Amino acid sequence: MGKKREPGPSGKESKNTDLLHYQNFIDALRANDPSILRGNVEQGHYSCALVYLANTSYRLGRSLNFDPQKQRYVDDDANRMLTRNYREPFVVPEEV
Repeated sequence: MGKKREPGPSGKESKNTDLLHYQNFIDALRANDPSILRGNVEQGHYSCALVYLANTSYRLGRSLNFDPQKQRYVDDDANRMLTRNYREPFVVPEEV
């Protein structure tokens, strides 16, 4: 409710910006052209990574030492929380 205690716009009246971003991403993939993306993928990765790192620390109840170059926790079992076990054939390959 605003200052006049009137309801704001409903979801039907506003544009679905999430859908527009998804469509933009799919269009860029199909065109094999990252220049048409509305957002920078690398910046998006780092923004999300900060949230994931904080969530891992919160869940474990302790501080963590993260190596940004390797994108792994330093000598810590918390690395298991960076991914999950996927069902074949939808697996993420292990780096060597």
